Amino acid sequence: MTFVIPRHLGAPLLLAAALSSPFTADAQDAAKTQSVPANAGVNSAPLPLKHTPKPTSGAITSQDLMTRLYIFADDSLMGRDVGTEGHFKATAYLAAEAKRMGLKPAGDSGTYFQTLPMAQRTVDRLSSFVAGGISVRLGEGGWAISGTENITITDGEAVYAGPVAAEAPSLPADQVKGRVIAYAVTSREGYEIARTGRIVRPEGSAGVLLLLSPRARGILASLLASQLDVFDPSGAIDGRLWVADSTTIALFGKSLGDLTPGAVSGKLNVKALVELKRPAFPARNVVAILPGSDPRLRNQYVAIGAHSDHVGLERRAFDHDSILVFNRIVRPGGAEDQGKFGT
Repeated sequence: MTFVIPRHLGAPLLLAAALSSPFTADAQDAAKTQSVPANAGVNSAPLPLKHTPKPTSGAITSQDLMTRLYIFADDSLMGRDVGTEGHFKATAYLAAEAKRMGLKPAGDSGTYFQTLPMAQRTVDRLSSFVAGGISVRLGEGGWAISGTENITITDGEAVYAGPVAAEAPSLPADQVKGRVIAYAVTSREGYEIARTGRIVRPEGSAGVLLLLSPRARGILASLLASQLDVFDPSGAIDGRLWVADSTTIALFGKSLGDLTPGAVSGKLNVKALVELKRPAFPARNVVAILPGSDPRLRNQYVAIGAHSDHVGLERRAFDHDSILVFNRIVRPGGAEDQGKFGT
């Protein structure tokens, strides 16, 4: 992010170089947008791989922007993945620039940094899931877990409550008590409710099980991908079990499309173990303020933000950014096919 200071400003200006979210709409939109050549709109000559920094000036010029961009995108920052030395150095550079320009720090304890409680979430591969006496493998085509709490179910049962909805299922209390509530994820809206943890868990139930259609099985792989997210290690996030249609058949004896509310499963035995590990370097945003000149607007802010992190280093072959976003974020979530959740 480059801090740009306007000449006249009434309200204070809040500038933030923040971490990107894997579920932001702009990331998904970028995946659907046709790529543009790196030198489009600049000149017809290819841009150099390296650029010798030149003194910056008060005016905004292409040379000035190139100097800042080449510093921020240099190989020495190792792709700026969150929690790595590269992103740590990148945020230090942004903070130094904010200080050099006289911007007021707006982060933690009088600094320019807002540190986030991020952790690496992994699922222990020794976790187990046995549906109706059949051992189900962890991952695509089998089962997965979201959230950060461990889940243990011994000789339990699940009861089908219908599609995911924002309101409680209309099942009798005696059918719910002590059983796992199974919901069908059959729409984009249902998936968002399930993913964000807004599912109603009836009082007395033993947990939540989310049943995916055959076309949405790729979601399981994305749930198990080891990645940084905002987790508070001091408090667990309610766990959710997700299963493919083949697991639904093993558990209920029927495919998802043939289930009716109130159907009770065979025996369910689960041992899902989740581990949270802090990254080697703190995950942080850079936040600064340019004070305004109008005392009447001193308590109002104009906020400008940009992402400071990127994709980091990968051992696999190089993908263009838009393809990488599509493969890592959009495709596992099913956004490339609006009919993906159909049964």
